[in-house]
Amino acid sequence: MWNIVAYIRSFNENYKQELPNMEGVVIPEYAMKLSFDENVDKLVVKVFAEELPQPEVSVSAYVMGTFGKHLLGKAQTNELGIAYVDVDPTLPGDEEGRVNVMVKATKGFARAKAEEHMVMAKPTELHSAIEGRHIWSTDRMAPIWLKITFFISVFGVWFALLFIVFGLRNIKKAGEEA
Repeated sequence: MWNIVAYIRSFNENYKQELPNMEGVVIPEYAMKLSFDENVDKLVVKVFAEELPQPEVSVSAYVMGTFGKHLLGKAQTNELGIAYVDVDPTLPGDEEGRVNVMVKATKGFARAKAEEHMVMAKPTELHSAIEGRHIWSTDRMAPIWLKITFFISVFGVWFALLFIVFGLRNIKKAGEEA
């Protein structure tokens, strides 16, 4: 929404954005440690700045998928700087049960992001999308009914074209004889 406001403001040449007074504002640099507690199926996020635990930090955890990130959960750190995010035990992973996890921590102006490849999902056997006879397979593995339909259609179009050409030829011969 603010991008739209900024775009509309850009039409006014006299408008100047005032910068906020950041004097005296200290923005901590967060660091995070991620782990998975398989006994309770929870992602454990430890947030700290300069070796001190950071309480009341908002934590959002995401699973990185093929088509973007999917929210795993949100939590807030306790007085020890630890947040617990529930993990669905049926979450599919790779053959070893690994998933790409991204965690964001925010409090005020402070922000941090951590990404890690973690074992916290159900191991899944991955299959090729083009393995077997599917409609999206290559020529050798295309379904037989699709090949038959294709060839009948092509031969039908060629038959119709030849029928028209021979019909026109017969009309021309009939016109020459008359």
